[in-house]
This record gives sequence, C-alpha cells and structure tokens, in this order.
Amino acid sequence: MCIHRKAYSGNATSLAGLRHLTGLAVLLLWAHSPVAQKPATYLKPGDKAAAAGDWTMAYSCYEQAFLLDSSDFETAWRFAEAARHIKYYDLASRLYDKLYEKDKGRLHPEGLFWLASMQKFQGRYEDAQRNFRKFHKKHKKADKLLLARAVQEEKGALWALNFKDNDDALEKVYGGLLASVLTDNCRFTALRPVRMEGAINTADSETSPSMHNGAFYFSRHAAGRWSLMKAEMTPDDTNQAFFRFSNEQFADSSSAMVQYANAAWYGDTLWCTQMDAGGISLREKGPAGTQRMAPGGDGHYHSQPSVTATAAGLRLYFVSDRPGGIGGLDIWFSDNRNGVWSAPRNAGDVVNTPGDELSPFALGGNLFFSSDWHEGFGGFDVFCAADLGGVFDKPLNLGKSINSPQHDMFFWTDPVSGRYFFSSNREGATGSVEGAYCCHDLYGGIIEADCSEIAEDKLEVLMDELPVKLYFHNDEPNPDSWDTTSTVNYSDAYASYLALIPQYEKENTRGLEGDAREGMMSVTHDFFDLHVEKGMADLERFAPLLLDELNQGKHIRLSVRGFASPRAQTDYNVNLTRRRIASLINYLSFTLGGAIKPYLDGTAANGGKLEVEQLPFGEYRSDKRVSDDLVNVRASIYSRAACMERKIEIELVTLLPPVVKPDLVYAPVYQLGTVRGDSLVTFEIPITNPTSLPVRIDNVAASCGCTRPQLEKDIVAPGETIRMTIGFDPRDRKGEQHKEVYLYIRGEREPRVIVIEGVVE
Repeated sequence: MCIHRKAYSGNATSLAGLRHLTGLAVLLLWAHSPVAQKPATYLKPGDKAAAAGDWTMAYSCYEQAFLLDSSDFETAWRFAEAARHIKYYDLASRLYDKLYEKDKGRLHPEGLFWLASMQKFQGRYEDAQRNFRKFHKKHKKADKLLLARAVQEEKGALWALNFKDNDDALEKVYGGLLASVLTDNCRFTALRPVRMEGAINTADSETSPSMHNGAFYFSRHAAGRWSLMKAEMTPDDTNQAFFRFSNEQFADSSSAMVQYANAAWYGDTLWCTQMDAGGISLREKGPAGTQRMAPGGDGHYHSQPSVTATAAGLRLYFVSDRPGGIGGLDIWFSDNRNGVWSAPRNAGDVVNTPGDELSPFALGGNLFFSSDWHEGFGGFDVFCAADLGGVFDKPLNLGKSINSPQHDMFFWTDPVSGRYFFSSNREGATGSVEGAYCCHDLYGGIIEADCSEIAEDKLEVLMDELPVKLYFHNDEPNPDSWDTTSTVNYSDAYASYLALIPQYEKENTRGLEGDAREGMMSVTHDFFDLHVEKGMADLERFAPLLLDELNQGKHIRLSVRGFASPRAQTDYNVNLTRRRIASLINYLSFTLGGAIKPYLDGTAANGGKLEVEQLPFGEYRSDKRVSDDLVNVRASIYSRAACMERKIEIELVTLLPPVVKPDLVYAPVYQLGTVRGDSLVTFEIPITNPTSLPVRIDNVAASCGCTRPQLEKDIVAPGETIRMTIGFDPRDRKGEQHKEVYLYIRGEREPRVIVIEGVVE
C-alpha cells in the first residue's frame, strides 16, 4: 500500500530523504533497477490519488513504483508529474530531462514545457528560455494553451535575465504611495525581506498576511483545512524593523464543515473566504457579528477579498473563475454605492491574462496582485498596477526585493509604517528541503523613508546598470566608409539588426541537419535574445536614469569603448567603432523627446553637461579565435564569436566638476535722465566677471546709429571689472527715448541686452 507523505516523514524515502534520489542516484536507478515486485501495485492507487488531486499521496505511490522499475517510461512520467505537483522542482527537472532525452517528446511532448518550467523555478533562466522556445517551435501540435504559454514564458525568462539585478521597483511604488503622506523629497530603501520567526511559520502553509488594530492576521492550511489566525505583535529588540509574534487561533469555523481564510479588514468589518459544502464564496462579518454573503455566491469560486475606498464609495476586489473572465482565475471588483453592490466587473486584460491572477490588495489607487503569466522571475510574481478608475495601467513587477524563482503572493503593506508582508515557498521556507518547495511561509520587510536633506548624487544607480553592451551587424553603420562619424541612430541600427535574424539562421545552419541544425538555431536565437535585445533594454533603462542626473545640473562623462571583428584592416575598424559610438550619441540626442540633447550641446539652462569619451579599440581587443577569412562568411560574420565582437560598451560613468558657466554682472537698465538735444552725451557702464573663468565678448552693437557702444577690452578676466563707454547723439530727437545695446558673449546663442532710457528736451 502507499503511505501518505505526512504519515512517514521518518522513512528513508520520505520527502526529506528524497534528496538522495536527485542527481547521479536518479540516473543510476534509471539504468539499473531491480524488479522484485510489480509496479502496478502502486501505480493504480497512485492514479486514483492523482485523479482526486491528492498529489502527495500520488507521489508516494509513484515513487515506490519507480524504485521497483525506473526503466519504465510511463512510470517515470507519472513520477515526474507528481514531483512537479508537490513542487519538488529539482527532481522533476531531472526526470523530465531524462524522459525527453529518451523519446524526444514523441509520447509526451509537453514534458519539454514542464522541464523548462522547472528550470525557471530553479532560477535557470537561460536553460528555461531555450527550452520554452524549443517547445513552441518543435511541437506545434501540442495543446494550444500550452503553446501560447510557452511563447509567453520564453519572454518571461528573457525578461528575468534582463532584469535580474533590477531591485528598486518596490521603492518606486512606495514613493507614489507615500506622496500624500510625506511632502518632502524622500528617498526610499527596501530592506531585504526575512522569513518571520516565532510561532508564525510552520511546516504547513501560511498565507494572506495583514495588520489591524495592532494585531497580525494570516491564514494557515494544515491537516487539509484552512483557519484564520491572529498573532499579537511586540517589538523585536534585535531588529526595530520587525516584530516578535505569539499566535492564537482567531476565527475558525463553528462547524467541521466550514472553513475561513483570507482576512481583509476595512474599518471594523472583516471580509474573508468561506469554504463549506456549497463551495468557496465571500463573507462579510460586521461589527455587530452579523454575516451576509458578499457579491457572488453563484456556484463559482469567489475568494481572496480586498476592500478599499473610492470617490464613489467602497470597492471590493476578489478572485473568481466566474464566466466572462480572460482565463483561469481572474481579478474582479464590485462597487458599493449607497449600500448596493454593483454586478461584478472583470479588471480587464491589462491585469488579467490567460493564466491565473491571485491575491488582490488595493491601496492608495494601486492594485497589488500576483500573476503566473505576466513577465516575472518565478511562477507567481507580485505586481502593482495603478487604478485609473476601474481601468488599470500596465502592471509593474515589484522586483527581486519581493519576487523569487518560486511562488510569491498575498502582498500586503502599511504605507504609514513602511512594513510589508507576503507569502512565498522560496528556498529556505519551513518544511522545504533542498530542491523541494512544498509550503508557503510568511516574509516581512520594511521600506525606510529618508526625508531629511538628501544628497542628490545617485551616481551609484547609474553605475549599477553598467556595462551597457550594444551590438551591430557587420560593418554597420555606414558600410564601406572611412568616416569617423554617422547620422544613424542606434535604435535604427538595432531594428535593422533584428530584421536580419532569418539571414543569420540561414547562414549558420547551412549544410546542417537534425540535432546539429537545431542546436545552431538555438545558438543564433540565444545571441539575439540574450545579448542584442538585452543591450537595447539596458540602454532604454539607462537613459532615463542618466537624464535624472543631468536634470540636477551635473557634469557627467560616459566612457564608451568600441570593438570590431577582424575582417577589415585595423585602421578601418578604428573608424568603424567611432561610427558606432556616434550612433549611440545620436540615440541619446533624440530619445526621451530630445531632453538629453541640450546637455550634449552644452546649452542646458541648468549648466548640466554630458560628455562622451570615445575609446575605440577596433580589432586590438577582438577574440583571436574570430576568423578574418573574407571567404568564410559564416565564421567571420555570422558566427556567434564574430557577433560578440561587434559591439560598443558604456563601461564607466564619471561625475566631473560642475561646469562653470561664464557670466557677467551689469545694470540691465541705464537711466540717462533728461538731456539737451543739442550736444553728444557720453557715459560708462561697468561690467564685472564674478566667475572663475575668463569671458570673451565677441561684439557689441546698438539698436540704432545714434547709440555707439565701445568696450575697454573684449576679454574680462575672473573677478575683473571693465567699462563699456556709450555715446548717445540726441540731435533731431525729442521726448522719451528707449535704446538697446547688445553684448555678444562667446558660447551663448542669444545676445545680452542693456536698455538705455532717457528724455530729450
């Protein structure tokens, strides 16, 4: 008979002991497995448990069948499926890999999809991206939803590779949440979340954290049932960011047939999920203890409530599989106006996807939720979407401060204290062992807001983005040219490069068949996905950060190094790399509506300046394995090694001393007073240079011939005062006079103006 996992935790083949079945041991069992008893003895009850959704029991049965005969393909397949369902990603990954290696997906093509999924859960994003792409390219007759998901998952794995070091999303979200609370310019820092200690986390699953009236609420799933729990919070003397907890059962069911979960408070009213013989629905528990059903109760799944205030009244968000959704579990909401709940509305396809969206939490005009479809780091990631009145902005992944390669959900935060909590089955969770992620624990962290005088230097943020590597097709831009500059914008060079992917596929696979052809196709796509597209994504993320610094009036230098493959002679390649750097400068000039261009031109009003230091290396640093054989175009142009050499890198950001703008001090208006109309009037205007740089006045001129300015000298030294003599001829003029004198200062586009006013008798 099969033994339920909970009942034999001390057995040598228990979940804790299964680490011995990973790696080499599994592979050895695969090839050498004694058959002393029929596997069918365990397969039948395993199939029955799997059909009932009891994957823990199914795993136990399939494990024992596998130990009896690991060479049987279908037994191994069942074992892999069970390992996946109980979140034993390491073992499932090895099993799926071996299965696909044996039959190339002829019996179970979806095995390649699940292999890629397991690799993503392990943080092996490059392997996952490659296998997701291989699945939807090679197994086009597989389940359509699985194919669509594979396309999306490939994008997600690539996104995770590109953004794996992006860790400031949560801080940005908090900046918006606290805008109405903190009026000063504040800097937000997310302290790393930690697993909550004490009696909170157990070997079972804890989810749905929240705070209310100084107490901590959460849900626990143990022994097959859900319970609402309450914990008293006392400060943790060892870490002021967190609390110590002592817990007690809060609101369990009065009947063994009823369970509650998902505490969500609004005022003194508790919203929760009720599970009973009638299904899963929502319950409102008011101050007087009265209970009534919230919107729903129509036989479909309704769970995970969150209530917030809007301009029109209350809004209840919840999760449901009711008809009319986008796919799987969706987020819905219902508005309460004058005590009447509206018909539930789907949150729309910006939030909801063909996958599952869970655990909505509304706060400050933002909707936090988890999704297993939007591009992220793991299975379920936490996202934030701005609520624009029932229509939502594009969701923002909260970054690796919160999200892991596993499942992260039930995010809840208090913006006043900066504390946040969420549930995760990441590595290190209680009850998990190496390679297995069975259960969810609660994690907590804090956002610290520094609203004192903040140093504006965020240069380290720019440095964290480096290097930014940008790649080019052979001899681009401006092929067959000795020019050292170019008018090509890098965004255009990038688009042209991507358009050549079919040509790269053709050249790199010429004469290859079978696995060799498939492998080379994968290498070609990996280069464009993991290097070319990543470089553009890095540049698009880098440019706004650079502009933020320049807008503070800073003087910044970018050091850009150029490389080229060795097909051409060295001096030609040096010029080529200069053209490539010029295409980056052109991109910076035109991106973000041209906002960076004045800093490149040195004409920014705030004195900020951007310099680009060109460090062209041409062929000098190229990989010597790259062919310079003009006949062998595959090796010298289309090979991955050659492609990797054709690039430029933003490798250093340097903060230079502030640019001192030349300036002069003088009276902008000179009052001549009343003068007689029969004689020439001469007067002097002092002009002082208060800066540390000399100022050259290229020319002076007047608005009419009756006014003649003349400078004492045309270069004004630092700290020096010179005089400008002005002669005014009032003859043939009567009444009020308004004349202008123009100073043309080197480096300034427009002349300075001095106004002369007076009256001629």
